[in-house]
Amino acid sequence: MEQQEQQQNVWRQEENVKGQAQQRRSRKRKQPIGQRSTEELNRSERLDQSEQPNRSEQPGRSEEQQQMISKCRFSAGRRGYGAKNWKRALLLVLATMLVTAPLTLLVNYFFFEDPVVRKLRAVEAVVDRYFLYDIDQGLLENAAAAGYLQGLEDDYAYYYDPDAYAQKQQSDQGQIVNFGITIAIHPDTGLLTVAYVHRNSPAKQAGVQVGDVLTAINGVQLAGKTQQECADLIAKEEGTQLTVDIQRDGEALQLSTTLFTYEEDCVIWRKIGQTGYIKITTFNDVTFGQFEQALQDLQQQNVTGLVFDLRNNLGGSVDAVCDVLDLLLPEGVLLRIQDKNGTITEAEYSDAQWVDLPMSVLTNEYTASSAEIFCMNIRDFQQGELVGTTTYGKGIIQTTYTLYDETAVKITTGQIVDRHGNSYHGTGLQPDVEVEPDAVSQKYGVGVFCTDAQDVVLQTALQTLQ
Repeated sequence: MEQQEQQQNVWRQEENVKGQAQQRRSRKRKQPIGQRSTEELNRSERLDQSEQPNRSEQPGRSEEQQQMISKCRFSAGRRGYGAKNWKRALLLVLATMLVTAPLTLLVNYFFFEDPVVRKLRAVEAVVDRYFLYDIDQGLLENAAAAGYLQGLEDDYAYYYDPDAYAQKQQSDQGQIVNFGITIAIHPDTGLLTVAYVHRNSPAKQAGVQVGDVLTAINGVQLAGKTQQECADLIAKEEGTQLTVDIQRDGEALQLSTTLFTYEEDCVIWRKIGQTGYIKITTFNDVTFGQFEQALQDLQQQNVTGLVFDLRNNLGGSVDAVCDVLDLLLPEGVLLRIQDKNGTITEAEYSDAQWVDLPMSVLTNEYTASSAEIFCMNIRDFQQGELVGTTTYGKGIIQTTYTLYDETAVKITTGQIVDRHGNSYHGTGLQPDVEVEPDAVSQKYGVGVFCTDAQDVVLQTALQTLQ
């Protein structure tokens, strides 16, 4: 009995042990991963790592190949991760732009946009919404550009539309299309009379002479018409037929011609006694060639001095006047320009070749711009004197800039100063010998109907050279 009872106790103990072990296994299976202890997780990870083979260290591969494989796996993993983030980043950037773009435009409009541009946009918005009539876009653009320059308060700023710019370029080149005469009302007769005929003009070809009286143009009678009204009757288009009726020494003549482009006379010269007289009417692309011809012709006639008549010369090209001065003056600086910062730049020079003759320059209140550069240099180089009256006083430089659409703008870019740094702008150049034209000179007009003997300023200059 006792043995039987002992055996039963052993069986019970074994059953209890089995039951406790089964309960422990059951509790271990039901415990979530997140609640497992750190020690168990670390032990599990160490076991996993120790059990897994190192694929990059497979037999038969060199160390360099193993490293290359590791890098490729790292890069592949990084690209896979980056693609998702780039999509998110792109979406974020687009969203930011959509939100901030309107705000940026508003800030720029009110705080950073040019006030002139903002004003034009505001005007344009009103016109686009309320203006009744159709808009000529080309006319509007030209008017806006011209208005902008007008706002600079620069008396010499100018906007050239395509037609005006083409005409300016032709004029700068010294090529013109017209009849080719200078006309004026004669003070003695009151009749419209030819005062000058250009050398290579249609008028010269037709046989017009100085002193001819014009009576009709293309059948339109000129009696009672002003000088400008008569000039307006002459077309300025190449190929136009023109007929003029004239009176010459009591005889009526009718002359016909076709208008063509010709080189205008910018330089007129002759010998007066032993002095060479050279009148320069303007400075453009053909002035230098004509001046060189005049100078050579007079030097061949052995003149003993030179008188340059720049009365009523309103200027022209700065390059042209410097080219002319280079023929006359010794080596030195011809042009000094002061910019808006006060910096003076030497812009043009003459070489060592020059004309060793006494000189005089005739001036009046209409001697301006490039003509004043001529006068200033003759005096600065001590090669001659100014005779007449104070010049106009335009001592500033304009530069013409071509725009993208064959238009152009001309604006003031510098101030001219003499070798001492002094400006004559607004005051003019005082003559060395001041001579006012007398009543006779004023009546017949200098360079019009006034003869050399009647021109008191010219006669004074001739005397200074003796």
